[in-house]
Amino acid sequence: MLEKDCKMQTKRGFTLMELMVAICAAAILSMTAWNVYGGCHQTFRHLQKTYNEETAKYFSRLVQIKKDVRDHHKHPLKILF
Repeated sequence: MLEKDCKMQTKRGFTLMELMVAICAAAILSMTAWNVYGGCHQTFRHLQKTYNEETAKYFSRLVQIKKDVRDHHKHPLKILF
């Protein structure tokens, strides 16, 4: 019985150093994720702007084609678009 009392009991839990390393690793991962998100968001905005500009160009060309077709035909045409 004396031998059981003399044995050192193992402590459970984390040391302060282990917790600090885990927090630093989480901070680095979150900063990396934030930068990636910011880059993706910026790219999305750029693509959206480009898409809107191109769509506006195509729409204005389509309107001009409709006007030209109406002006150059003797009989009125029914344009379905």
